[in-house]
Amino acid sequence: PKRDWSSDVCSSDLRDANAAEIARMWEGKAPRVQIDIRYLRKSGEPAWVRKSMATIPGRDAFVVIAVDIGAERQAEEARARTRQLEALGQLTGGIAHDFNNLLMAISLNLEMAQENAPDAETRAGIAEAKDAVRQGAGLTRRLLSFARRRPLSPTRVVPAERMRDIAQLLRGSLGGRVELGLRIEPDGWAVEADAGEIDS
Repeated sequence: PKRDWSSDVCSSDLRDANAAEIARMWEGKAPRVQIDIRYLRKSGEPAWVRKSMATIPGRDAFVVIAVDIGAERQAEEARARTRQLEALGQLTGGIAHDFNNLLMAISLNLEMAQENAPDAETRAGIAEAKDAVRQGAGLTRRLLSFARRRPLSPTRVVPAERMRDIAQLLRGSLGGRVELGLRIEPDGWAVEADAGEIDS
């Protein structure tokens, strides 16, 4: 019996669409058709082929021209990924901008609260909150960098010092039930990097 080899190399939706186009050509509704078919090589990798078919007048036959469009498909997929990243960058930039406005309001209120704090314990708690705001500002900078709205700002950074600051913030957030330990070389080298990226 005749075997439909297309079932081995094409997905069902693509195979049905191709069959419909060929049927239109045989019925005389379209003198020529063009279909894209996704085959599988022996290695399992996909191979895209564009077939252009046209009926031969007066004969029960048609001409087929097949062209490898693998490179074209890869370029289309790359452009689609680029558009998705651009859209994600725009969304991220908008969120970062709104978040930065909130942080500014929080920071101003913390400054006023710290000036009027009644005791040292309250001032220390407010200082930890201000550190958290600074960490949030760093997150905003990273989001804006991802959205390509803020260039990286490389400066001299000592990673060990950044780790100590982050650990202090984490200890305040984790509470007493979690013990956080650091093992840092005493004479760590300085590096040239964006401090916000180091914090991430």
